[in-house]
Amino acid sequence: MALLTGLSSLVAETKTVDVMFMHDVHSFLDRIAQAKTLINQQKTANPETLVLDAGDFSQGTLYQTVYSSKAAELRILGLIGVEATTLGNHEFDCMDTGLAGMLDAARTSGDVIPEMLLCNIDWSKDNDYTKTVKRAFDDYGDYDVFVKDGVRIAVFGLFGKDSFFCAPTCQLTFLDQYEQAAKTVKLIKEKENPDMIVCISHSGTDKDIKKSEDEILAKKVPDIDLIISGHSHTKLEKPIQHGNTYVVSCGSFSHNVGSLSMKQKADGLWEMARYDILPVESVAPDAEVSAKLEDFKKDIDIEYLSKFGFETNQVLGNAYTNYTHAEMGHIIADMYRKTVIKYEIECPNSELMGTGKHIDFAVVPTGIAREDLLKGDITTKDVFNAFSLGIGPDEIAGYPLVSVYLSGREFKNACEIDYTMGQTLGFHLLNLYISGITYEYNPHRMILDKVTKVYLVKNDGTKEEVEDDKLYRVVSDIYTGRMLGSVNDLTYGLLSLIPKNSDGSIVENLEDNIIRTDIFPGTSEFKAWAAIARGVQMTGDIGDYAPVIEAAYTAVPSRNLFKILSHPSKFAKIAYCLILVVIAIIVLIVVLCIRRKHKKARA
Repeated sequence: MALLTGLSSLVAETKTVDVMFMHDVHSFLDRIAQAKTLINQQKTANPETLVLDAGDFSQGTLYQTVYSSKAAELRILGLIGVEATTLGNHEFDCMDTGLAGMLDAARTSGDVIPEMLLCNIDWSKDNDYTKTVKRAFDDYGDYDVFVKDGVRIAVFGLFGKDSFFCAPTCQLTFLDQYEQAAKTVKLIKEKENPDMIVCISHSGTDKDIKKSEDEILAKKVPDIDLIISGHSHTKLEKPIQHGNTYVVSCGSFSHNVGSLSMKQKADGLWEMARYDILPVESVAPDAEVSAKLEDFKKDIDIEYLSKFGFETNQVLGNAYTNYTHAEMGHIIADMYRKTVIKYEIECPNSELMGTGKHIDFAVVPTGIAREDLLKGDITTKDVFNAFSLGIGPDEIAGYPLVSVYLSGREFKNACEIDYTMGQTLGFHLLNLYISGITYEYNPHRMILDKVTKVYLVKNDGTKEEVEDDKLYRVVSDIYTGRMLGSVNDLTYGLLSLIPKNSDGSIVENLEDNIIRTDIFPGTSEFKAWAAIARGVQMTGDIGDYAPVIEAAYTAVPSRNLFKILSHPSKFAKIAYCLILVVIAIIVLIVVLCIRRKHKKARA
C-alpha cells in the first residue's frame, strides 16, 4: 500500500510544459489570424501553454509598411498570446530609427505585447546607432522567467553570426553568441532557480553541422533544455537532439505553428513527449485578429500606398502560371531592367532618373523573392509580398534601386559566383538571377574558372561578348548592392565585385547612386517593389519563363586541354602556379636523389 502511495505521489509531481512556437513570420499576419485559432484550441486544452517566437517577425508583406509607425507585427503577436520574442536580422532593415520607432509604437499602443529578449548585443559601444536602439530597448532585457502551472521557465534570446551577415544595415556589435549564451544560462541558474531553460535563437540550423549554429549551441551550452531555432526557415519534422537539448523549427512565413510537450524526468532533465508541426492552411482565421488587421490595412492604404498611386487590391497584370524560385528571380531582374529603361527613355531630360544611359543588365540574388506569384491576377499586394524588403534613406518602406558600373571581368566573376559557388558547390545564397546577359561554362575546368564567355543580350535578341576592361551599367536594389562586398570576403579576394561610377571611380556611398524619379507623388526614390509593379503593368501578361532561364546558362563541355587552360581566372592562375611549384619541387628532389645515387656509385 505504501509503495502504491509513493508511486501515486511521484506521478502527481511529474512536471509537464506545453509550448507553441513560431519564427520567421515576416509580416504574414493574415496567416497569423489562422494560427491564433490553433493556439486557442491548444489553450482550451491547457491554458498554461507558453507561446514563443524566434524573430524575423517583420519584412514580408504590406503590413511592414506601418512597422515603425504602428508596430503591426509586434502588436499582433501580442494579440495571439506570444509572451516572448527576439530580434531577427530583418528587424534591422528599417535602420536604427525604424527599429526604435517600432519598439516605441508597440510600447505606447496600450496593447499587450511580447517581451523582447536578446542577450548578446554589446551595449557598451558609444555611437549614435547603438544609443538609439538601446534607448528603445531599455524596457526589455536579456531573459525573463515565465511560471506555467508551477514550472519556472527561463527564456532568453540570441542573435547568430549568419543573422548578422544577413543584416547589412545593422551597425550594432554583437558578443560571441556561444560565450554569451553560456554566461546568460549561468546567471539564470544562479539567480532564478529555473525548472527549464529555453533559448529563442535567431541563428538557424544547416545540413552542414559545422555551419549549424543552433546545433553548435546545443553542444556548447548543454544546460539549455529547448532551442526554438529561427533564421534558416527550416521545418524540422522531428526535433534535433544533442545530449539533453532539443532543437525545433516549424518553417517560415506563418505556414505552420509548432506545438510540443515536454516532461521532466526523475533526474530533473526534460524529454520530448509530443511534437507536432501544425499547418494553418484550411484553418478558419480568428475573428478578433482579423478585425485588428482590417484596421491596419486602412493605415497601409492611407499612410503608404497613396505615396505610389497604388491600391492594395489593384490588378496590375496576369500570371501565365505559378512562378517560384528561379522564375521569380529572373522576373524581378527583368522588371528592374525593363522598367528603368522605359522611364529613362520617357524622361531623358529628367535629373532624377540617373545617368539616362543604356542599362546593360540587372541582377538579384537568391532569396530576394519573399513570396511566389501564383497563376491568375497579379495585384499590388502580390507584387509587394514578392519583394518586400527594407527601407530607403527617405525612411519610407522599400529598398530603392541603385545604378552602378562593373567591368566585364567583374561580370564574369558574377557569373562564376553563380555557377561555381551557387549551383555547383551549393552555396545557394550566392545564386544570382540576371537579366540582360547569358553565359557559357565548361564544367571540366577548374573550380572558380568554369565560366568561359559572357554575352550581353540586346533588345533585338542579338548577343555581344563582354570585354574585360570595359565598364557596363548594372541596376539592382540597394540591399543587393550592399551585399557585393561579401563576395570579396567569401572568396578571400579571389573574385571581386566593386561598384563604380561611370568614370571608373569607386562608389564610396551607395546611397549616392540611388535611382530617383518624379513619377511617384510621395517619394523620389525608385523603390524596387514599385519598379516590379510598374513592370508588371507594362508587360500585362507574364509568360513562360522556363525558356528564358534555359537560354541564360549554356553548357559547352570540352576536355580539350587548350580550352581547359585558356584565359584562366585569377584563382586558376594562382592554382596553376602552385601546381607548377609543386612539380618543380618534386623534379628537384628527384634530380638531387639521382645525383646523390650517382655520387655514391662513383665513390
